[in-house]
Amino acid sequence: MQNKYFHGIVFLFTFLPIAAVLSQPRETTPVRLDLISKNVYQITGGRGANGGAIIGENGVMVIDSKMDQESVEQTLAEIVNITEKSIHYLVNIHCDGDPGTSL
Repeated sequence: MQNKYFHGIVFLFTFLPIAAVLSQPRETTPVRLDLISKNVYQITGGRGANGGAIIGENGVMVIDSKMDQESVEQTLAEIVNITEKSIHYLVNIHCDGDPGTSL
């Protein structure tokens, strides 16, 4: 019986502090667009998953939104730097926290 409690105490004092440290907010890098091929860009930085932007004949398609307003605004500013075309489509390709919180 004591062995059962011992393992629980060891877990609490070993793994929970590690989880607390790893869950601390991290500095967010600025959003940037990297050219992959003609009219296709990778969106990196900001809060949330990497995404993409494809510049079409009539407009822009963005793949995956970011997690917070600041990252979304940076993404939009970067897109404006590479084209005057408006965003026509946003495609979120997964359903965890990053795409949904900034829409």
